[in-house]
Amino acid sequence: MTIYHVNLKKKKRTGGVRTPQRGRREYEIGRGPTETKISDGEEVVQELRVFGANTKLRVKATSLINVNSKDGKTVRAKILELVENPSNPLYSRRGIITKGAVVKSTAGLVRVTSKPSRDGTLSGLLLEEAGAA
Repeated sequence: MTIYHVNLKKKKRTGGVRTPQRGRREYEIGRGPTETKISDGEEVVQELRVFGANTKLRVKATSLINVNSKDGKTVRAKILELVENPSNPLYSRRGIITKGAVVKSTAGLVRVTSKPSRDGTLSGLLLEEAGAA
């Protein structure tokens, strides 16, 4: 089943159904979610061609995250496990990382601030250091 960004069959104020005056266009087609997972090995990044001949990098699997601390330092840390994903409880069970997810890393607890399906990297803000946990 194809994902579309438009709804051609809108209803009228009276509740009647409008018939579409045209078909669907190719530029209205969307894509499914990326569902980034934690990997044991190397990072898997997919490059997509998007509208306007631009490119978008999608992280399919990764084991590293860029951790920004409050004092302005950035460290590349290894992801140990997914603690929670408030966007969807099923994502927490399946181990899928999205923006806003909290992961446990070698640096400590980190909240993901980047969009892995759009940015091509995984970045986050340090919530609690590993020594304090």
